[in-house]
Amino acid sequence: MNSWGMKFKFHKGEKVLCFEPDPSKAKVLYDAKVVDIATVKDDKGKRVPKYLIHFNGWNRSWDRWAAEDHVLRDSDNNRKLQRKLARKALARMRKKGWKKRRCRLPGVNSISKSLTEEEKEKSDDASLISPSDDSDKDISDQESLKSESDSSEDMNNMREEQEPQTKKESEDKSITVNIDIPDVLKKKLEDDCYYINKRKKLVKLPCLVNVVNILESYVKHFTLNAAFSANERCRHPQSSLQTNMSPHYMPPERK
Repeated sequence: MNSWGMKFKFHKGEKVLCFEPDPSKAKVLYDAKVVDIATVKDDKGKRVPKYLIHFNGWNRSWDRWAAEDHVLRDSDNNRKLQRKLARKALARMRKKGWKKRRCRLPGVNSISKSLTEEEKEKSDDASLISPSDDSDKDISDQESLKSESDSSEDMNNMREEQEPQTKKESEDKSITVNIDIPDVLKKKLEDDCYYINKRKKLVKLPCLVNVVNILESYVKHFTLNAAFSANERCRHPQSSLQTNMSPHYMPPERK
């Protein structure tokens, strides 16, 4: 229930089955998921729910908004309907001689693998039924087949689009950018390259001995020397007098 009081039949993240929103495409049920929900106004101005559908296995750029009547719950009965529609689409394609590689409608390939032998025979029998003499029915079959063909080609494009996009993203990440470097900086970079690669002068960071260690060592050394000198002067106070009374000492002459 949203702020407008609209009641939604499906919720975000729910796994569902969805028809192709484009009415000109083949009527086949897709395995899908509800990505987002919203309310829009129909032709009569009435607010109706709409669902943003992500078709499983396809790129998100192919997500489509679908009306509520295009979305079905993922139930056993609806799965049977999905298989039924897939068999019909497969039979039409076989009847017209479409190659298997073009049968890329959602559910056709995966469901055809899970069909029982009896169901496959029914599908094959349906594909062998001769077309009616009614020209209107032939035109209808051709239009239906054309829509299925267009849908299958669209699905092929969906899958093929994923690889170019991935390739394009990797190419974008490896774009080379040309930068004008001054001669002075270029010389510095060449020196760095020489010292690092040839002379192995690459500095390891953090350094084992940094500026703080050097200053602390100096302070300790200075303090120890000062304390040692003071102790020596205290232990030998007469050293200066003894030096003055040595035999080589000559007192100044009196005038």
